[in-house]
Parts: sequence; structure tokens; C-alpha cells
Amino acid sequence: MTTETLPERLVHGLDYFEETGKHLDLHNWTLCAGSRYSDGDVPGVHWGAVGLRVYGCYPGDAGGHLRSRLAVS
Repeated sequence: MTTETLPERLVHGLDYFEETGKHLDLHNWTLCAGSRYSDGDVPGVHWGAVGLRVYGCYPGDAGGHLRSRLAVS
């Protein structure tokens, strides 16, 4: 499964907001497994009370709030 990279997710979120007036990831985080930090962590994106947040997640993390999004070519 090819998932969104961090830049793809950020553009996707902006496009979604412009089309709907709503934000992605209000209740979940998108894991951008197509991107990695130099330490191997995976970027995770969430929209919260303070706005857009990007976190580093350990590749082995699991939980009901973590999701991935398919990359669209």
C-alpha cells in the first residue's frame, strides 16, 4: 500500500478545507508512512485546538487513532 507523504497530506488537507470548509484529522492522526525523518520516525498529522500539528511517530506505534491515507497518482 502506497501512503501519502507529508507534503501530499498537507496539500490534501488544504484542498479539502478549500472545498468543504472542514479539516481532516479532527479525531485521528494521519500517518504519512511515505515520509520518514532521519531518525526513522514517521510524520503524523492532526488538526487540534491549536491548529495543524505534525508529530514524529515511532514506526511500530499502533492505536485506534492512527490512520494512513492512500496516495493518489
